Amino acid sequence: MPALDEDSLRQESRMSRDAFLRIASLIENHPLFTSATEKPQASPQEQLIVALHRFGTFGNAGSKGMVSRKFGISSGTALLYTRRVICALLSLEKDVVKWPTIAAKREIKHAINEQYDFPHCIGFGDGFHVILENKPAFHGDDYFTRKRRYALNTFAVRSCGVSWNCTTTYMRVGIRTLMTKKLDHTRAVLWTRACIILHNLLLEDYYDPLWNENDDDRDDEEDASAVGINIDMDDTQAGKEKRDFIRNYVLLARSLHN
Repeated sequence: MPALDEDSLRQESRMSRDAFLRIASLIENHPLFTSATEKPQASPQEQLIVALHRFGTFGNAGSKGMVSRKFGISSGTALLYTRRVICALLSLEKDVVKWPTIAAKREIKHAINEQYDFPHCIGFGDGFHVILENKPAFHGDDYFTRKRRYALNTFAVRSCGVSWNCTTTYMRVGIRTLMTKKLDHTRAVLWTRACIILHNLLLEDYYDPLWNENDDDRDDEEDASAVGINIDMDDTQAGKEKRDFIRNYVLLARSLHN
């Protein structure tokens, strides 16, 4: 988006301008961005920035109504742009989200052993919640979590800076939607998969923690306090201490078992 300066584009899209243009170039030739009528569409870049804004916001801020007023488009257009971008991103999935080859597994095991002193490991798994704004209408109680909110249970597999899809990969995603039928659940899963693809495409891009300064950190505070980590320290140090705690716990358990 040439009208936005670098800092504004980073805040809107949560990525650098180079990364934004690269992702736009990967999806711009998707058939969905070709108009079937004489009326031209908005450019793929314009549609992408709308979708990225919705992906990166939570609660009412990500609603199609508020997004439509922000970008000066109709609610239906905001929804249409988002769906087009999701479909275009999903077309990249097989090349972006995949399990490692046998040779790559050897490299990963070596790298993890070198970095974490954890032998014969090819990845780390963790579960998290894709938070739902509302209680699903169908079997809604099944979505209620121990943290007293409605969410989709997901599982992450990550290794040496590269993420592969198991059910999903690790990231915080909030979906503002009513779950009243099977199609709604399908759309929620597709939304999450699109965010996974973006995550993997942006692994080498610059990330600024201030982009999340207003996010709800209750989960991190609960997890940190459970293992005795000081939540006032920076994210990198806190993450390192948590990883070290888990590694030492697993190694101790394995030694006792042997």
